[in-house]
Amino acid sequence: MNKKVSIGVTLALIIISIALTVSITTVVAMRQFNSIVSDVGKRQVMFGYITDIDKLVREHLQNIDEEKLRTSLAKGYIAGLDDPYAAYLSADEYAAELSAQEGKVTGFGVELLRSNTGEIVVSGVQKNSPAAAAGLQKYDVITAVDSTPIAEIGLTEALKRLANNKKIILTYTREGESKALDISASLYTTVSVEGMMLSDTTGYIRIRSFNSLTFEQFKSAYAALESQGAVHFIYDVRGASGGSLEAARSVVEYLLPRGVYAYSISHKDGGETPLKAEDTFETDKNSATLVNSQTSGMGEFFAGVLQERGKTTVVGTKTAGNGMVQEYYPITSDGSALRLSVASLNLLNGGAIDKVGVTPDQVVDMPAEQLNYLELLTAAEDPQIQAALKSVENGQPLPPATTAPETTTATAPSEAAPTGDAAQEE
Repeated sequence: MNKKVSIGVTLALIIISIALTVSITTVVAMRQFNSIVSDVGKRQVMFGYITDIDKLVREHLQNIDEEKLRTSLAKGYIAGLDDPYAAYLSADEYAAELSAQEGKVTGFGVELLRSNTGEIVVSGVQKNSPAAAAGLQKYDVITAVDSTPIAEIGLTEALKRLANNKKIILTYTREGESKALDISASLYTTVSVEGMMLSDTTGYIRIRSFNSLTFEQFKSAYAALESQGAVHFIYDVRGASGGSLEAARSVVEYLLPRGVYAYSISHKDGGETPLKAEDTFETDKNSATLVNSQTSGMGEFFAGVLQERGKTTVVGTKTAGNGMVQEYYPITSDGSALRLSVASLNLLNGGAIDKVGVTPDQVVDMPAEQLNYLELLTAAEDPQIQAALKSVENGQPLPPATTAPETTTATAPSEAAPTGDAAQEE
């Protein structure tokens, strides 16, 4: 039976609805206004304090470098934040980091380490780099830099010159023969992924960093090793730090089944954004992943996700514990930028990476003397590679996979650092 509602009742309901809407809107608006007022007040206090300092300085000092002062103010502000990975970047630094995200860096493309015998040895040469074009090779022994004997300047100074100079002369020995190379720094495309066969059945993929080129390089390396007979894989992210979340996601999602595998937690409002694999390859190959204390950022994310989803056995030592996601915010007036941590990464079970790290399934320590010249070790000399090789080839069971819930609410030790040719994000 139909019931008639009087016009008076209808109007009353409309009025009540409007009143409630206005009331709610007013409350929200007042909260926003109060927040703005509070922010304005805080800014006034801060600006007033800086003004007082500036006034005193200008009353008592002359010849102030205004550009240096402005840069120092910006760096000081960022240093005051509770964000160890935040940074103020000059226009040149910002441009370099953006370029590095695209897999392009300006430099010589050579890395140096001190060997176990005390010699300064080339530990790596980037393909397509000026050093590669000049003919420099891994294991070449550097004897002089800019005609100054390496014994006089040491590794630290040699690395500093590689990082800061546009042109350099490297004198080296190879098989008893001494040569000198005149190398100029230039822009080159990095190779962040390298692959090789460790045995007839096991492929090895080293991931040095996660940039826009990493995913395609990873797929190519994976396919090439598969075509050579690889039925087991070892992924090496030791020393991999910083990097792009999007690049890391592309690689892990390639290896995972469809579904949610992690969460990004916003620092602004605490909101959770699920990270979901949709278009996947989903490997069925047994694998191990190598990590160490220099595995940080996206290297940890890669290892932690695959471990939790039951796609790999993690071998090595506990990782650094950097689970932050950074974004760049340009300052249009001069081309500089801020790098700020905007979110944290949590694994599927809610486990945070930041300040926690990834714990290996199989702990394999490496003596400090070996860690210092890790890049110079052969696979046979590397205890962590050998442990991973035994794990995959002996069929050690993978850790159990974690499924998605239906609903949810450092530099290498001593003087063993790379040259700094490749800028990396945190």
